[in-house]
Parts: sequence; structure tokens; C-alpha cells
Amino acid sequence: MLNILSTTSIMLLSSNSSSSGKEAEFANVEKMIDTGGRDYVGGGDVLDYLFGEDPWNWRYMDGKMIDTIRSLGVIKLAIFVIIIGLVIFFICQLWGVKSSFKNKAARSEIRNFNAIRKHDKRITRARKWIGISEKAVKKLGLGVSSTQKEYMEYNLKRANIYVPGGKSVMTPDQFNAIIKVGTFLTACLSVLIIIFINSTSGALLMLLGISLWSVLPNMIIRNIVSSKDSMIKANFFDFYSEIHYALKSNTKEPLVKRIRAYGEMEASSKPEMSEFALNCADMFDTYTESTGAARIAKDYREIPDVTKLMRLIQQFNSGADIQQDLDGFRSKLMLEREMAIDATIEKRKALAMRVMLILMILFAQAIMSAVAIYIPDLGNITSFM
Repeated sequence: MLNILSTTSIMLLSSNSSSSGKEAEFANVEKMIDTGGRDYVGGGDVLDYLFGEDPWNWRYMDGKMIDTIRSLGVIKLAIFVIIIGLVIFFICQLWGVKSSFKNKAARSEIRNFNAIRKHDKRITRARKWIGISEKAVKKLGLGVSSTQKEYMEYNLKRANIYVPGGKSVMTPDQFNAIIKVGTFLTACLSVLIIIFINSTSGALLMLLGISLWSVLPNMIIRNIVSSKDSMIKANFFDFYSEIHYALKSNTKEPLVKRIRAYGEMEASSKPEMSEFALNCADMFDTYTESTGAARIAKDYREIPDVTKLMRLIQQFNSGADIQQDLDGFRSKLMLEREMAIDATIEKRKALAMRVMLILMILFAQAIMSAVAIYIPDLGNITSFM
């Protein structure tokens, strides 16, 4: 066991001191190091002691130096990580490897472009298929007759049935070709079922498929058109109120701004009225009000109020006096509005009465069930008395 008195082995001071003052200063250092019988202190002994379970008071040690020695492991690890990172970076640069974050926007743009290109290819194929089907149907003499063509064109336009791509309305010949091809494919499938599976099921499928293909597509389109017409009729008074006083003022104020503002305002709450108003504004912008009114009357010819208003607009632009006609038309629309409100109220009253009747029946049934349960007990009570 050696008593530590000099900095030679534990770095207490920068050099040995032989002065009596220094020896007196270190006289109180009583910490002992187990040297195992050796008469000198080695570096391992010092490290064992410094990092042992009972570290001593370092009043006479260089604290900064000890902290530096302690942080050597962390510094080595940091240097190792930096070196590895630099090696990987230079290897990637040498072999032309791209970072996963580099050119991210460019890759996203390429993906979007590829998606658009695939979408365009699908649209092109669909249009090509429709064109081939249309030609084949016409060659077989199954095209649309001239009497049906105008009516089908009207319904397709009102129902907003577009060809793939959504830029132009589907023509009657294209729509008819889709129906005929669907009917043909259904018939082919039915024949296969008749031959290989079951004749009865195949025959039923053929009859049902041919019937549905001949009726269902036109029925769906007509339902769409009828629903839009009903919405326009129900809200036509609000539309007319926007332009009534502009027509009565005789100032030749353009109607386009008022109609377009109404269409944009109702875009979210009443999409059918918005579509109608914007169509009117586009017609008035593209043509004159008189010519545009004639076209609108033709496009919405199944709605009497629209055709009446467009005729009044034509008369207004030709200089005719329509003051009384405008007042009479407004009164008629107000009366229709009141009648529609009354009809709605009556429908709600009838619905409430039906609900009340059902509740009364259920209540009566519950009472009768309860009485039926307790009738035997009532008999026992009577016999007891």
C-alpha cells in the first residue's frame, strides 16, 4: 500500500516539489492505493482508483483534463460515425446513387403525368370502342330512327350524359350503340348458359336482359330529366324574381349579370337551378337575348314556365309592351308557389295522421294484451269474494 504524495503518478501538480511547504500541503492526503506489494504506482492503479466504487476527493487534480479523458469514448464514436458517413457519401457519388429525398417533386410530377397518360389512354380506347360499335350498329340497320333522334338528343343533353372524357354530350347514335352492344353481349352469355349449364336459366336471362337493355337506360335518363325539371319548377319563382323588375323598368338593362349572379349564388344549395341559370347566361352571352331565349325555350321545352318567360324576353327585346303580361306571369308564379306550399303542408299533415293512426293501433294492442294477461287473475278474485 502506497501513500499518494506526488503528481508523478496521479498528476496532482505539474512537477515534483521538494520544498517543505509543498510537502506540508500534501501531508493530509491519506488515500491509499493497493499496489499488490509493488513499490511504485502504475497508470492502471490510478485508473482503477479513479473509476472505482469509492472515488476520492479530487481537490488537487486537474478537473478539465479528467473530463476530457472521460469524453474520449464519445469523441471516438462521433469521429467513427462521421468517417462512415463520408465514406458512404463518396461511394454514392461515385456510383451515381440518388438520395431518396432528392428530386422528390420531380418524381411526383412524373407519377402524375403517368396517371394522366393512362387516363387519356383509357378514354381513347373507350371512344374508339364506341366509334366501332356505332359503325357496326349502323351497318346492321339498327341505328336510331329520325323520329327518335331529336327526342333522344334532348334527353341526353338535359341529363348531361357525356362521352368518356366529359367534354361533349353523347350523341343518340353513340348511346344506341352502347345499348345494342350490351344487348348482344347479354344474349351471347345467355346462349352459353343454355348450352353448357341450364336451358331454362339461360332463356330467362336472355328475356330479362333484352327487356332491361331496351327499357332501363332510357328510363334512367328520363328520371334524371324529370327530377331536374321538378327542381326548376319548384324554384322558378325565385329565378324570375331576380329579373322581373329589370324587365319592367324598360331600361334595356342586360339580364346576363343578374342571371349569372343568381346561378353562382345557388351553385351549392340548388345545383339544378344553378345549371339552368348559367346555361341561360351563357346563351345570352353567346347570342343576343332574343336568339338565346329561343334556344333556351327549345332546350327546356317541357317546362311551360320557362318557355313562357323566354317568349316574354323575346317580345321585350323586340320593343313590345309586356307590362301587363309580366304582372300576370308573376301573379301566376306566386299562385303556383302558394299551391305548392299548401300541397306540402297537406302531405305532411297526412303523414302525421298516418303515424298517429299507427301509434294508436299499437297502443290499443298493448292495452288489449295487458288485459288478456290479467283476465285469469280477475276471475280468481271474483271466486274468492
